[in-house]
Amino acid sequence: GGFFFLSGDPSSRGLAPRVEPVVPQRQFLPITRAKIGEVEIAREEGTLHFKFNSESWDVIRPAGAPVTSGVVASFLEDLTPDKEIRIMDDNAEDLAVYGLDNPSSTIIVRTGDGSQEVTVFIGSLNPSSSAYYARRSDQSTVVLLGYNIGYYGDLMFESARQKK
Repeated sequence: GGFFFLSGDPSSRGLAPRVEPVVPQRQFLPITRAKIGEVEIAREEGTLHFKFNSESWDVIRPAGAPVTSGVVASFLEDLTPDKEIRIMDDNAEDLAVYGLDNPSSTIIVRTGDGSQEVTVFIGSLNPSSSAYYARRSDQSTVVLLGYNIGYYGDLMFESARQKK
């Protein structure tokens, strides 16, 4: 037995170098995380409503629900513009493909002063179950948001069910 080594430029051996596909990316929300003052998350099972009090997130609805401020903050990290997101379809016509014809969640984000509001629809998981399809109500672009948008959403609703 022996070893055979090749070195040098792969194209010199007739092999094309591997090129990663370019996937368009952009920021998702026009509101920065620092300016978000209120968030509502609506699902079939109900609505959660949170307000930022300059230090942490307070549960407005359902009153007394034991949802921690850290979970709300983690949830919002996947929506904020300092995280670029993958664009799946710049002009989606068939929303059913992405589970967005009947969204699993509707998220409303408002600035603290109420001057700006954005609504986001969350669809189904992508085929690899690593991210969720989403789109803003004012755009036809479908994007991928990280898996944690669903994970932290589930966690908040689970906590709310265990209301004090």
